[in-house]
Amino acid sequence: MKKIFLLCLIYCLQVFGENIKLINNSIYPLIAEIYDASGVLQASIRIDKNQMHIWYSDNSPFKNNNDQPRTPYSVHWLCMPNAEAKNKDGEKNIAEFGVWPNVPSGATVTSLGSPLGSKTCSTRVPKDKETDQKTKDKTNGFNNWSNDGGQTWTND
Repeated sequence: MKKIFLLCLIYCLQVFGENIKLINNSIYPLIAEIYDASGVLQASIRIDKNQMHIWYSDNSPFKNNNDQPRTPYSVHWLCMPNAEAKNKDGEKNIAEFGVWPNVPSGATVTSLGSPLGSKTCSTRVPKDKETDQKTKDKTNGFNNWSNDGGQTWTND
């Protein structure tokens, strides 16, 4: 009896509740942001690489909120913010990985299947040119350890 009740409950959630299956099939951990038709953020979910999440809305047909459009949704896949990469205002830079516009309820969206976006995340923090030049100067002296004008060593 409990199994039948549980199956009915799952079926009712799928029929009456709006849901979107989110699949992160990229090599990066990503954030999936779900926006409704009016552009209001509904959820922000962190999904690790090669993981899946099913999002259920709190919207039900029994609520009196018919004046608010919900669908179609749009799903924005965002790269995880790099703690060291910040913009001029000190805010974290969050790059957009991909965007799925016009997503109906019950749809499955994948990160790499996004029709819009770069589908890549930066994993390297950009360095200052000055710091990069100092590092280059230090390594040049080290790599040229023979100090003989670039001649190769011979074993006589």
